[in-house]
Amino acid sequence: MTRHFWWGVALVVASLALGMAVMAGGLTSFDRALFKALAMTQAQSPGWTIAVTRFVTSLGDPGTRSLFVVLLLCAVMYRRSWRSATVFLVTVALSITGHSVLKELFGRARPTLVPWLDHVDTYAYPSGHAAGAMVVLLMGAMLLGGRQSVAVALLVVAAIGLSRVALGMHWPSDVIGGWMFGGGMALIGDAVAVQVDHPQSRKSR
Repeated sequence: MTRHFWWGVALVVASLALGMAVMAGGLTSFDRALFKALAMTQAQSPGWTIAVTRFVTSLGDPGTRSLFVVLLLCAVMYRRSWRSATVFLVTVALSITGHSVLKELFGRARPTLVPWLDHVDTYAYPSGHAAGAMVVLLMGAMLLGGRQSVAVALLVVAAIGLSRVALGMHWPSDVIGGWMFGGGMALIGDAVAVQVDHPQSRKSR
């Protein structure tokens, strides 16, 4: 396997370790300080900033994410192969299932320091918006190729993750854990896609 695969495994393991650390209370001071710096409130924040932040966070909603999956799936089939497209779809499905299971296992409560500016009904760690957006957009960009595509994907994912904290829905460590889990799965999926498309290739990317 390529270096991408092992870096991906390392990130997934790191997300699990971070989850155990936050549940043990190891990042409480970090989470509270950064949350207070980023979180918005209805009374103190201009209406347009809340509207923009809600729009950004909507890019990571399950419905929007599904649209990205369909568009990227078609693009990967056209630019790469049906094998890569299949790996992309399976990786996304496994990642979403994985972070949903982790939410239930960790059972971390969401912040209550400010009123929420969005609607949620699940546990906090890891952030589904951060993990889902990362695996879909990053893996799609990697499969389609080009550093610019990857850079744009990472910027969008970063904005989505930060919007979750700004809206009061997540602790910062929830988002970091989501980024690590989704990023790890994206790297693993990309490495598998390379092997599927070029089984004779053993070179690191």
